[in-house]
Amino acid sequence: PKINKLFIAAVAILLAIWGQRRLALFNEFDALALYGLAAVLFLWTFRTARFEGIGHGFTWPNMKAAAKDYLRLIPNSSRIVSNNPALTGAQKSRRQRAFAWLAIGLGGLIALGANGRALWLFHLDFERPQALAWPLYVGSIALFLAVIWLLDLVHGNAETDIESPETPPAPHRDRRWLLGALMAILVVGAFMRLYRFSDLPFGTWYDEAAAGLLAQRMQNDPNWRPVFPGSINVTAHYIYLVYTSFKLFGISTQAVRAVSVLMGLAAIPAAYLLGRELYGRTLGLGFALVVAVARWHVNFSRIGMYNIATPLFELLAAGFLLRGIRRNRFIDFGLAGLALGLGLCFYPAFQLFVAALGLFVFYLLLTQRGFWQRYWSKLLLMTLLAAMIAGPLVYFAYEKPDVYFARTQDTSLWAKTAPEKRVGALLENTRKHLLMFQQTGDPNGRHNIPGAPMLDTYTAALMVLGVLLALRWVWRPRGLLLLLWLLIPLLGGILSLDFEAPQSLRSIGSLPAAYLLAMLPLYFVRQEWRQSVDGYFPRTFVWPLLFLLIPIAYSNYYDYFQRWAYSFPAWSSFSTAETLAAQEMNGLNAQTDIYLTSFFAGHPAINFLTQGEKQYTRLDTTARFPLPLPPDK
Repeated sequence: PKINKLFIAAVAILLAIWGQRRLALFNEFDALALYGLAAVLFLWTFRTARFEGIGHGFTWPNMKAAAKDYLRLIPNSSRIVSNNPALTGAQKSRRQRAFAWLAIGLGGLIALGANGRALWLFHLDFERPQALAWPLYVGSIALFLAVIWLLDLVHGNAETDIESPETPPAPHRDRRWLLGALMAILVVGAFMRLYRFSDLPFGTWYDEAAAGLLAQRMQNDPNWRPVFPGSINVTAHYIYLVYTSFKLFGISTQAVRAVSVLMGLAAIPAAYLLGRELYGRTLGLGFALVVAVARWHVNFSRIGMYNIATPLFELLAAGFLLRGIRRNRFIDFGLAGLALGLGLCFYPAFQLFVAALGLFVFYLLLTQRGFWQRYWSKLLLMTLLAAMIAGPLVYFAYEKPDVYFARTQDTSLWAKTAPEKRVGALLENTRKHLLMFQQTGDPNGRHNIPGAPMLDTYTAALMVLGVLLALRWVWRPRGLLLLLWLLIPLLGGILSLDFEAPQSLRSIGSLPAAYLLAMLPLYFVRQEWRQSVDGYFPRTFVWPLLFLLIPIAYSNYYDYFQRWAYSFPAWSSFSTAETLAAQEMNGLNAQTDIYLTSFFAGHPAINFLTQGEKQYTRLDTTARFPLPLPPDK
């Protein structure tokens, strides 16, 4: 019977892939029939499967027990760290413990004071704060994180009894294998992000050039250290990274894009961290490989824009939070707070992920008995650290909302749509964004193969099954987390300009959830495989997994480096005309008189690529014919 279940699951996955192929060809009737049959087979096969982890979901007894927890607004201090008894007696002397608590108290006060002082210095001048502002800001965050780490030493760090996908620690041999596999996946990810790095994408996009110019200004003016430059809705955190890249690699478009490459590569081990917490080690590696090759993620990892930071910090925040819940360690919650704070300092769409994660934690507080007593102090420290990191930007948004929210207002669906048409536009935007994963994706050639689904055929098919499974177990914490993560960040695209829909950039916060949902069917197959095949052929699940992942990798490689790379929209979407004009200007000698039309004059790509060394005259083509040239020209 176990083998029969695996066979039926394989048939269901094949039917879903077939249905996805029909859907991509806009044959909706065939696609619906095939997807429907696949869903019935898969859900029926795993109707009795368990989907535990992170507690046991919604039950009235749990709700009643959790409600009693909140009657104790200040829990007894002896219950702050459940199952983590403080080390006493011979292990830690009273003097050592007293010294540790003194260090924690003083360190926390100094960190909060330094952060508050930095915030005040930023408030005095957001563009040119005193030289001490940024060092105080960074130092306060590092010190507060050290205090959180020290709390683990004082309280002990025994793991809790909360269920983990793979509870036993990996043996030494397996650890070496895991490390080797992760390194191999990183190599694959590096290839996808660095192959043809010098010429693909061609051109230097407006925002890339503008970021480069801001970093150059930071180089040339040591006193200019703004919290929020504002010109392209970018924060100082990103400009500092570009500035550092210029120091290391020189000033070029590739140096701007190198920041995105590093963030894209960092997302791979972050994906393993979260994948392991949700699905176990093997599927954690599988999820890391999918992120390493995913065309949606690869594309934005090769463009010099700050949006790619969103998936990275989402993966880190969720991964460390779930690990913290499992291990009950302060440092995991501290690292989750670090990721949340940094995520808020890059792309505003990250705020939607914070809302999704907040709802998930609130659900755990409502449904998990003892969750409040066990984790309240850690959640408080996590929130406090995130607030310390995002504080300067939040304060700037409060003081200058017209600057901070200017881009959001310019791209808002409400601002550009007549009141009587807003409901219809909202519904149409929602429909387009829900279909962008499997049918019609982003039409912008800079973001996607215009109109192609955002996911490859195999991942898209698995995601549909994953969504149905998550709905089936929506009251389980993991199912709810994945659905919240998919839908709430999708609002970044849904609530923006309707003529751009679907918008894969503004809804990039949904990217990790889409691929996590695609791994969910494989999690159930893995559970069944473990109970049947592993008894005869241990550790063989990796082979059918590779049988599926290799086509996924090749499909994404082909779509990006063949279909997209050689398409006209991809070539023309990166300020190509301005880039070619700048290259032509760089080839002219100093005696040449250069005239630029009003479309080119002052364009960031022109200014960045010529480094301001080429003088030109702005030519207003609508008012300056015949051309006012000297007689000898």
